[in-house]
Parts: sequence; structure tokens; C-alpha cells
Amino acid sequence: MKRHFSFLVLVCLIAVMLSGMIQVAYALNINFSGNGNGITISGADFPSMTRDENLATLVKKPLDKYKSMATAVTGFATVTAFLALIFCITKLSAAGDNEQARHRAMMGILTSGIGVALLGGATVIIGFFWNLFL
Repeated sequence: MKRHFSFLVLVCLIAVMLSGMIQVAYALNINFSGNGNGITISGADFPSMTRDENLATLVKKPLDKYKSMATAVTGFATVTAFLALIFCITKLSAAGDNEQARHRAMMGILTSGIGVALLGGATVIIGFFWNLFL
């Protein structure tokens, strides 16, 4: 029963994710004309096909759009790594004289400490220095 429920939840999750990817596209008022010089396509509100925008403008638009999302994701990952560090510290205190449990707890503290340092640095770089360099 539990396997069927898990499968059903997975199918529903995939269906929701895929339904969000569907984009409706409309093609209205498009005119094609051709002559000896080439083909001309005209219509309403076509984007410019020339490269009159510089690279900085093209890069700035998506970066500004996703700045807050990137900061939130790295912040959440940092908090999660910090909670893992606290959990491993409590495992070390509960290990007592058990050498194997102490070794596992020390390795967990080391791993989660490195994770906190790296993810915290990424959060600071994304959140604070984003506007200075980009």
C-alpha cells in the first residue's frame, strides 16, 4: 500500500511539474513576402533580430531576475548545513567512550563545518557582492 501511495505521489508531482512547463504560443498577423533580395517576415511586436544590445545588458536581465531566488536557496542550504553541524555535535556529546561513534561524529562535524563555510560564503557573495560586480 505504501509503495502504491509513493508511486501515486511521484506521478502527481511529475504531472504538476510538466504542466507548469507548457507555454501557450500565438502567431497572429504574420506576413511573408519574398523577392530576389530575400524573404521578409513582418508582423506585430517581433523582437529585434539585430545585435544592438551589448553583452552586459543581455547578461544583466536574467541575473537581476534570479538574484533573490539564488540568495534564498543558498541561505536555506547554509541553515541546513548549520543544523547538521549542531546535530553532529550532539552526536559527539552522546558518543561517550564509543570510539567508532566518536569518529563518525567527528567526521560529520568536519563535513558539515566545511559545508557551512562554503555555503555561507556563497550566500554572502550572492547576497552582498552581487550588485558590486554585476
